Amino acid sequence: MRRWFAKPDPSLLHPTIEWHVPGYPVPRSVYLGPEAVFGEFFPALRRPFGTWGAKVRDMFPATDGERVTVLGDYEGTTLSGGPVSIPFIHVWTVRDGMVVHVVSGADTAALAAAAASQSG
Repeated sequence: MRRWFAKPDPSLLHPTIEWHVPGYPVPRSVYLGPEAVFGEFFPALRRPFGTWGAKVRDMFPATDGERVTVLGDYEGTTLSGGPVSIPFIHVWTVRDGMVVHVVSGADTAALAAAAASQSG
């Protein structure tokens, strides 16, 4: 998890990854496979922002040894340079060193408002 948040890398995602983002201001709520995550989800999420990243505040491993809950903030700037800081919670499932499942939750109203502020 620390490697991922230091530098997101498609090679850390299992070929059949399921990435769930309910309520996010993107075209779909589920992305399947690394190509969809990196080629569709991330570009759609980041499009209205000048800079974008995820800052981890805490990680909580589950007792099953596969899941990790991550608390943090999406941080960056709008296209006009205004600051953005939006809290998130993710639940990641990792098997054999590869991410197989992610459920992302965030202040989706704040995400949508920041994105809408860029569309005029």
